[in-house]
Amino acid sequence: MRISFSVPLLLLFLVSSVFGQKLQDDQKVDLETIKKILDQLEHKQLEELSSDFESFNRDLSGALGSEEEAVKFYQTCVRNIDFEGKALDSNEWSEWKTKNSELLGDKNFKKGLLFQLRYLQLWTKAYKKTQLLQLEDSLVALCFEIENWKLSFESDKKEGKKSPDAVKNSLGMAISGSYFSKAYHLEALLKETKGWDLTLSNSEQILERLLMEEYRTSKNPRLFDLWGKRLELFDLKMKYLSLSNEQKLSHENEIFTFQWKQAQDLKLFGLQNKAVNLMMSIVSKAPDHPQFENWTKEIRGILGIKSPAEK
Repeated sequence: MRISFSVPLLLLFLVSSVFGQKLQDDQKVDLETIKKILDQLEHKQLEELSSDFESFNRDLSGALGSEEEAVKFYQTCVRNIDFEGKALDSNEWSEWKTKNSELLGDKNFKKGLLFQLRYLQLWTKAYKKTQLLQLEDSLVALCFEIENWKLSFESDKKEGKKSPDAVKNSLGMAISGSYFSKAYHLEALLKETKGWDLTLSNSEQILERLLMEEYRTSKNPRLFDLWGKRLELFDLKMKYLSLSNEQKLSHENEIFTFQWKQAQDLKLFGLQNKAVNLMMSIVSKAPDHPQFENWTKEIRGILGIKSPAEK
């Protein structure tokens, strides 16, 4: 007679056969010893992270001095990560520098590195529990500087100026993925500071997650100052960039979407009349917007007005 086993039963049978007995969990666990070892391991890890953080702060201050210093700092971090143990005169390191000489000398790449370091400097203050409100002006200024730089960079490309993709190479990844963070083991610390591990090429996301969400929670009226600045930045895009008719329409729709979010924030702050008036202005100007139907429903919901279909 043929006997069949299910896979789990077969494995248990084989293990039992090998050891000659059934598996048993009869060893005692020494909780006090385990607790002591875990505490020691975790304490040692925290000490190492703290040491790396202080080293980064120390080295960062020098790298912020100029674009050239930023590039030197970047090369040091690359060497520590990708060429660990290689001498300065090694063939591998020399080949890397030769291969990347155009990128390292590019003005836009250098500028992008400085943006990264300035952002990380703000993050170090946030990690040390500096109040966000003490950092906000610097953070807003940095984001707008990045956006203006991106616009001028796009203009350079349209004029046929050849340049490596500076945005992608210097700002195109989450900050924990940068060589600066990796070289000083900052990834774990970045996770502890909610919202700071962002991609700098998307400064809109930085403003939204680090500042605007905080403003909404604390009911800080500076939220609306920032809305005004963000809309000004959208207008700048129209002036800097040569957009096709389709791109212009997309840009205008994006502005209307932003203004709608601004109106929702007005309602959140208890300014319902201002919110409804702004909403009505938007739907009057944008009857072809993809969100038009949802927007009119939202207005009716706020005011308790039934649609023709509901009457």
